[in-house]
Amino acid sequence: MQTLLITGAGGFVASRMARDLDGRYRIVPAAHRDLDLTDADACRRFILAARPDAVLHFGAISRIDVCEKDPELAHRVNVLGTQNVARACTEAGAAMVLASSDQVYTGLSGMDPHREDEALSPTNVYARTKLEAERIAASLCERFYALRLTWMFDLPVRFCASSLGVVGMCAGALVTGRPVRAAANDHRGMTYVREVIENIPALLAAPCGVYNFGSENFLSTYEVCLRVFERMGATHRAAELLEPFQQEMPRNLMIDAAKQRAAGILFSNTSDALERMFTEYRL
Repeated sequence: MQTLLITGAGGFVASRMARDLDGRYRIVPAAHRDLDLTDADACRRFILAARPDAVLHFGAISRIDVCEKDPELAHRVNVLGTQNVARACTEAGAAMVLASSDQVYTGLSGMDPHREDEALSPTNVYARTKLEAERIAASLCERFYALRLTWMFDLPVRFCASSLGVVGMCAGALVTGRPVRAAANDHRGMTYVREVIENIPALLAAPCGVYNFGSENFLSTYEVCLRVFERMGATHRAAELLEPFQQEMPRNLMIDAAKQRAAGILFSNTSDALERMFTEYRL
């Protein structure tokens, strides 16, 4: 049985990943309390002791607002932490999988889905740290994967971390009565987190490299929110609780999924993924 070490194991994706992949792999979870990513010696000792076949590096400062307020912290964790993990992976002979982000496409114009080989110019601190982390890890690791993950969604899961996502935003509006604002000129992939986890085995069998990793979606954020309200049986409340608006500058973070499909990595589109999630939770 292969061993996977998962950093950020207390977070939204990695907590679910550690649970759902257990049994198929030997899982070594590493939450922040277990491993300080900014401590190079600690990373080396922890990873060498675990003897992993692959390290799924999901530990990061992922909140964009926190990164903007403290860019030094963001660089220390997201860039130098990744460098520490990458060096340890190389010494351990382990493959490295970095959780990157579709935010690296923020500086691009046009409305075509973005390909992995486009020239990039990210516009926020979080995105810049992720792109720098990609480049550093690729230079250090012989077997390296960078996953440009989309915005993910799920419902609360016992013993796993929660994150709003588009479903949580809409559900929160229904519970609290406070309207949610959704941009009608914002386009991006949105992915059911379970599909991210299910595609890890296919990824590890695929050629190394950078992958857009998630669902294609050609609906606006507002249109996706409408779908969520409809699926929750709350279409009649959408006019009250869903406020469309136009961003000053349209945003396009849509991903081109051709490379992942060619590697046998298969995701539902966002609409189908939403339907799957509600069906699996029997809602």
